[in-house]
Parts: sequence; structure tokens; C-alpha cells
Amino acid sequence: MHMTRTAKLQTPRVEYSSRERRQMIALLSSRLAESLDLALQVRHAQWNVSSVRMSALHELFGRLHADLGRYADMLAERVVQLGGR
Repeated sequence: MHMTRTAKLQTPRVEYSSRERRQMIALLSSRLAESLDLALQVRHAQWNVSSVRMSALHELFGRLHADLGRYADMLAERVVQLGGR
């Protein structure tokens, strides 16, 4: 999610200047991309783990993946609340 200079912001539900909203949207979008990337790496680790403790690690990675998904949803919602896409 990368905004171009010509991207038009949607009407926000919060009171910030356009400049502040663009900066927050850019920062949140970067964190969102990083969170999604990490979630994919954790999912890959979950399905490719081979260890004596495979079952415990598989379960741990599954919980981490779910937590990262919820975090990514929260970031995406904040971007939308600020008027981003």
C-alpha cells in the first residue's frame, strides 16, 4: 500500500491536517506491509518446521500467524479511518 502524490484522500473521520494524515497513512501502510510479510514468513515456518517438538512449534507458529493477522487488520482499519486506501 503505497500512496502516490496524486492520490486523493477519502473524507476522514478524525480531525488531522491533510499533511499529518498523509504521513500517518504512509507510516501505517509500511507497518502493514511488514506485518503481512512477517505473517507469511511465520506461516511458511509453521508448515515447514521439522523438529522433535514439531507439534508444539506448529501450534506456536499458528497462534503467531493469527495474532499477526489481527494486528494487520487493525493497521488497515486505521489507514481507512485516516482516509487512506
